[in-house]
Amino acid sequence: MKRTDPLSNAPGPGTDQLLASAISQHRAGRLAEAERLYGQVLTADPANADALHLLGIVAHQRGQHETAVDLIGRAIAYGAPLPQFHYNLGLALAALGRSDDAATQFTRAIALKDDYADAHASLGDAQRAQGLTEHALRTYQRAEQLKAPSAELDNNIGATLLALGRVDEGIARCERALAIKPDLFEAHVNLARLHYVAGRAAQATAFAARALDLRETLEAKAVFVRCVRDTKATGDVGPLRGLILRGLTEPWGRPDELAAFATSIVLRDDALRAAVSRAAAEWPRHLPAREYSNPALLPALHDRLLQCLLAVTPVVDIALEQFLTGVRRVMLETAMHADVTGPDDGLLRFYCALARQCFVNEYVFFCGADEASDAQRLRDSLAQALASGAPVSPLRAVAIAAYFPLYTLPEAQELETRAWPDCINELLTQQIREPREERLLRASIPRLTAIEDDVSLKVRDMYEENPYPRWIKVAPTESPKPLDVYLRDRFPVAARRVLPAKASLDILIAGCGTGRQAVEMAQRFEGAKILAIDLSLASLSYAKRKTREMGLGNVEYGQADILKLGGLGRSFDVIESSGVLHHLDDPWTGWRALLSLLKPGGHMRVGLYSELGRPGVIAGRALVAERGYRGDVQGIQRFRQELITGNFGPPLADLITKAHDFFTTSELRDLIFHVREHRMSIPQIEAFLRENDLEFLGFETDAQLARRYRARFPDDAAMTRLDHWHVFETEDPAAFFYTYQFWVWRRAG
Repeated sequence: MKRTDPLSNAPGPGTDQLLASAISQHRAGRLAEAERLYGQVLTADPANADALHLLGIVAHQRGQHETAVDLIGRAIAYGAPLPQFHYNLGLALAALGRSDDAATQFTRAIALKDDYADAHASLGDAQRAQGLTEHALRTYQRAEQLKAPSAELDNNIGATLLALGRVDEGIARCERALAIKPDLFEAHVNLARLHYVAGRAAQATAFAARALDLRETLEAKAVFVRCVRDTKATGDVGPLRGLILRGLTEPWGRPDELAAFATSIVLRDDALRAAVSRAAAEWPRHLPAREYSNPALLPALHDRLLQCLLAVTPVVDIALEQFLTGVRRVMLETAMHADVTGPDDGLLRFYCALARQCFVNEYVFFCGADEASDAQRLRDSLAQALASGAPVSPLRAVAIAAYFPLYTLPEAQELETRAWPDCINELLTQQIREPREERLLRASIPRLTAIEDDVSLKVRDMYEENPYPRWIKVAPTESPKPLDVYLRDRFPVAARRVLPAKASLDILIAGCGTGRQAVEMAQRFEGAKILAIDLSLASLSYAKRKTREMGLGNVEYGQADILKLGGLGRSFDVIESSGVLHHLDDPWTGWRALLSLLKPGGHMRVGLYSELGRPGVIAGRALVAERGYRGDVQGIQRFRQELITGNFGPPLADLITKAHDFFTTSELRDLIFHVREHRMSIPQIEAFLRENDLEFLGFETDAQLARRYRARFPDDAAMTRLDHWHVFETEDPAAFFYTYQFWVWRRAG
């Protein structure tokens, strides 16, 4: 945080003229000239504390914080104890993320000058970074007594109150900050967070959008995604449409986080909304073909936001899915009689987006026997045309892609030799070129262990058929953080004893699936070197392709069984195993096997199914067992159709309304049709942690859930009392929504 003029305590009259000239240049912002002159002073007098201090400030202003620490540290060693020396050293240390050392320097500055307002304010910043939130609030309040009204200080107090769960007070503080400085970016971001935690999505979204108007940072984009995630648009959505489109395409978060909001925007179109409603009312019958060719629908079908939504993330709205399923049927019928020219460009782009949606959701849309037969006949005729070199209607190729992956065609490569519009070329990349690259990559993935366990073999076969999840994009992250900084941000009280940052971080992801977690961790942590393992070569090939696509060189993939990883002869600073252990024959044995690879002082991120949080899944698995649905595409389609049309109440209905997993084949198979599933309770987890000398750092919770927990158990500031959490979940079984995600620490001793 920028405070008062760092040169305000520089030497006054009687100082050497060269130093005075350097200070004059420094004040004027001519840093290069100031640096040159400070250097001349030090050439003549290497122990000149003032020149060392001021040259350190130049280095800090240029972002050379290590150099600043060295120079200002030497100034302190040579000179009299001056509060501004310690203060500026603290700023440089804080910029390096060394919050403990920064707090020490700010405290020394205050000891020398108790009314040093900026030092109090910066000490509050450092204490927040240390997780000392209550201390930070008191320190900020002391700074407030010493300073004129400050928007920045009010904003920081508001952010601290948010961390303490005192949301209404935090809102008042940040609003006061904006009254002083209406364009204060940080206050808009914090008000977005505060209103989100308070459950006021519309207000939160408005502040997040305003923050993006002021400054487009990755932080602001992530906050915007959080505010609109899994909500629907209300009021005037005009200004938000462009933000949502950019959020999906760039992207600003996982695209599935924006799916519900984007859907609610595209359904603002009167003609589309009416057609979707009619399709849902008639389901499982399709509307007459003329309903889908209504000219009033064309502007909605040409909409870039709708087409982008279809291309990058599964649709998570049942009524829209039913409409799109009907459109696909009409497209098939039209393609069976289409000439070579096909539809107009706008409609062809929409059809391509629909075909890409079908590939993304792994052909989960329901398909009756007659329709499947027609699609097969069209596929056969397309294969014959490709083999003979005959002309092919663009619409035929697109229609087939909406029912079968194009790479399954016998002459698929022939499609690549023909001239197509850009939208079809994008479809060919998705359904031919990328799968081909994955097949080629299989041979490059090392087999690190044997896979012999019966359950492991069954799980491997399942994910070979349905790699999970089929993600398209992940959001970029800000500059990688040291692990200790990341954990203190996430668990500000509990993570105070996290070990210092390391230059490199050996990370194991045990059960990486298609690599989304590996990619996110590779971008998140400073010095990360990742080994990501999985049972399935199909999943690993997908992961390796996506990792290469993103240009990441710090992830290594290998096929391995968790139960046999002890033979690797390696140990790790961080191990992540999320959504994996509960699929082993004995999850606790698997967890202990991973712990044998964790270094003393290491950390582990674990995801385990909640017994209390999965009533819908339990009921769904029982229905599958009762009615004999197979775990293939046709069986999963039948199961979904049964749930959609069966008028089931909770908990089965919750699978449709609350679970994104319901909308793709691989995710629903993982959720309901898995070959092995165990569910755990918090007391079981607590007992395991105690038996294995692990310290619980905290659940990864939504801010709204954290606020509710604090209100229920105000005595647990660290939110680490597992007995309290068990009471909390018992009172609200939906608290964790299927899965516990949490971090633990192995004590270094």
